[in-house]
Amino acid sequence: MFNGRIAQVNYVANASLNKLAQSTKYILYAVMSTNLGTSDIATFNFTTGQISNGVQMILKFNSIVTNLVLVKALESVLRVSPLRIKVLTSSF
Repeated sequence: MFNGRIAQVNYVANASLNKLAQSTKYILYAVMSTNLGTSDIATFNFTTGQISNGVQMILKFNSIVTNLVLVKALESVLRVSPLRIKVLTSSF
C-alpha cells in the first residue's frame, strides 16, 4: 500500500540460525530494503536454552549386531548425527 509519503509492505521472512552456543544471549538485527525505501532496524533479543542430556535406551537383540550397523540404524530412525550416539555394551 502506498499513501502519500508512507508505504506499507506486508512481507513475512523466515530465518534459521545454526550452531549457536547453549545458554547464550544473542541480539539479531534485521532491516528491509526495497525500491520504496529502507525500513527501521528491527531488534530481536533471545537466549538459547540448555542442551538436554539426551536419552538412554536399552535395546535387546536376538542376534549379534555390530556397533556400526546399530549406529547407522539409529542415525536413520532418530535422524541425529552419529556423533551424538554412544553405544555401551555389557559383558557377562
